[in-house]
Amino acid sequence: MSNIDSLAQKLTQLRDEKMDSFGWSEGSLAAIGREIASFLEPGSLLADDRIEPDPNERRKIPLWSAEDGSFTILATIWAPKQNTPIHDHEYWDVSGMIAGVLLETHYEADPAIGDVAIPRRSVYHHPGDVWSVSPQRPNIHTLVNPTSEIAVALNVHGTGATNFERNTSRVFRLDGRFDHD
Repeated sequence: MSNIDSLAQKLTQLRDEKMDSFGWSEGSLAAIGREIASFLEPGSLLADDRIEPDPNERRKIPLWSAEDGSFTILATIWAPKQNTPIHDHEYWDVSGMIAGVLLETHYEADPAIGDVAIPRRSVYHHPGDVWSVSPQRPNIHTLVNPTSEIAVALNVHGTGATNFERNTSRVFRLDGRFDHD
C-alpha cells in the first residue's frame, strides 16, 4: 500500500467514526492533523519530480479524493513570493508543511466598511507544522511563501476533488493600514 493510500485509509476511517450530519467537529480536525503529521516528511507522499512550481500561481496537485466527496487530499506547491488573496473558507481544511515556510496572516472583517480586512496576527508555518480552518470559526486569512525557496504543503480539504477550487467563499480587500512586506 502506498503512503497516500495509507493516509486516505486512515482519514476515511476517521470520517466514518467522527463525521455526522453537521460535518467535522474541532476534535475531528485535530485528529486529522495528528494523522497527516506523520506524512510530512519530504518524499513521503510526493516524488521529487512532482515538486515543480507554477510560476504564475500556486500549484495544487490532487493526490486522492473520497468517492463520496467528503474530502480531498492534495499537495500545494508554492513558488517563492506566491500568495493567496485575503479570503475565508466554505469548507474545512487541515494543512501541514512538508518543506519551506509559509506566512499566514489572520484578519478580522470590518462590516462597517464591507469586504475590508483588518490584520490581527501572523504566524509562520515550518516543516512539520499543522493547522486548520473551519467555516464554524473566524478564518479570514492569507498565505504567502515569504522566502526565495519552494514551499510544499499537504492539504486535506473537506470537499470533493471537483469542488476544492471553490473552497474560498469570499475574498476581502486589505484596509490599507498594513504593509505585508
